[in-house]
Amino acid sequence: MCNASLAMEALSVENKVGIMLPCNILIQETQEEGILEIAVADPLAALEVASNDELKAVGKKAKEQIQRALNNVESQNNRL
Repeated sequence: MCNASLAMEALSVENKVGIMLPCNILIQETQEEGILEIAVADPLAALEVASNDELKAVGKKAKEQIQRALNNVESQNNRL
C-alpha cells in the first residue's frame, strides 16, 4: 500500500495499522535479457487479519489499484 492517501486513510481507521502496511514491490530483471519480473505484496491479505471492515475496505482499494497498475504494465508488454 505505497499510496500516501490510502495509507493515511488506513491510519485514520486504525492508528496501529502502520506495522501491517505492505509496501513491498520487487522489480527485477530475469535471466532472459530485457524481461522484468514484478512481485508485490497483497495488501488485502495483509489486512485480512484485522477485525475491522473499514480497514479491509482500504486494503481492497489498494489491491485494486495495484492490480490495475500490473495490468497496465502487462498490456504494454514493455522490454528494456
